[in-house]
Amino acid sequence: NTLFEIKKNNGYTLEDPSDAMPQVVTVQAVGSSGHRRLEPLPPDNISVPGVLPNQKKLLTDVIDEYMREKRATEAWKEKTEYELSSLFGLFNDIASMCLQTKDVYVEKLDRSVFVSCVEVLKKIPSNMRKKYKDAPLAEILESVNGKDVPLLSLRTRNKYITQISSLMKWSADKEYCKKNFAEKLKAKDERSPHEEREPYSPEDLIKLFQSPIYQDIDTKTPETFFLPIISLFSGMRLEEICQLRLEDIKEIDNIFCFDINTKVDKGVKTTAGRRIVPIHSAIVKVGFVSYLDKLAQARIDRVWPNLKRKRNKYSQDFTKWYGRYNRKHITDNPKKVFHSFRHNFIDGLKQQGIPESIIAELAGHAHNSVTMDRYGKRYRPDVLLKAVEQLDYKLNLDGLKFPL
Repeated sequence: NTLFEIKKNNGYTLEDPSDAMPQVVTVQAVGSSGHRRLEPLPPDNISVPGVLPNQKKLLTDVIDEYMREKRATEAWKEKTEYELSSLFGLFNDIASMCLQTKDVYVEKLDRSVFVSCVEVLKKIPSNMRKKYKDAPLAEILESVNGKDVPLLSLRTRNKYITQISSLMKWSADKEYCKKNFAEKLKAKDERSPHEEREPYSPEDLIKLFQSPIYQDIDTKTPETFFLPIISLFSGMRLEEICQLRLEDIKEIDNIFCFDINTKVDKGVKTTAGRRIVPIHSAIVKVGFVSYLDKLAQARIDRVWPNLKRKRNKYSQDFTKWYGRYNRKHITDNPKKVFHSFRHNFIDGLKQQGIPESIIAELAGHAHNSVTMDRYGKRYRPDVLLKAVEQLDYKLNLDGLKFPL
């Protein structure tokens, strides 16, 4: 049916400039040809030009609706939802501070608010809520002003802006606001990817293996003994190691391998993360396979029973422990963390002249090649094992073994 918009009770059109406040009713033409008449549409179809039907929404309500939708579609993992809930709460605090009002309406968020948000993020201390609990944002900013305290990294700020922009794009699609004013506000990161984290130096690795976890071995916490060694000689990410089950260690063509997969409650960072990684002889020599045999005899299905799943991850507790241990016994360089072992592994293979495609497969990276990704089969375990066995960290681990 053809839709017409006409003025109530008079013959003016909506374009009439003399009418400052036109009353609008939407009608439709109905009836057969030659006998058509105008009838009003139901009231909820009335639309006023220039006004979005869903405006006047509180930012807190929009955030709640956005998160409910993501939760319903299982778009996020539990950890992501927890982090974004905290982030959006911070965003609401910043917007409230910028607009000087407790109730923030989404329609009021223009470009200037998001530019101010970027500036405020530069002044926010890292781990703010752990340190300052429920203190008001303005008080926190005032207390750290001019002080030498760790602030949010550029990478974290950009991640926050990306998530805020996603929220506002969704809001614009829902017509809660006119457009996404938060887009294109990420700061350019001049660092190359390898500068974000650093590998451990040979001196750091010597310190590690001379530290208490290897000199005074605690058999009650096998994860503290094995995890650094496994990461150093396999390049596996921390969560990939922490989530291992006994069934994920397989013998393929007479080669012990880690099968990194998404079965049961496990996850991988990317699709390429699902892979087979041969177990380096150094890992076997320190007693890993014997340790697995003991678990099998005890009918324990998880490789690290001490690590409990929190916020969708098994690595939560170990991450905190290792962060403290690392600073106390190895290095105070903030760029050297558990993930540094993965950098050591990748760089070690690179320095041995291992082909990039093999390194990518071992590390769980996409090959970025149509030929390799689509047509090339996975490398055989023996080919991958030959590559990892070429790693040479100049370490003497003779005599190091986990006691059973």
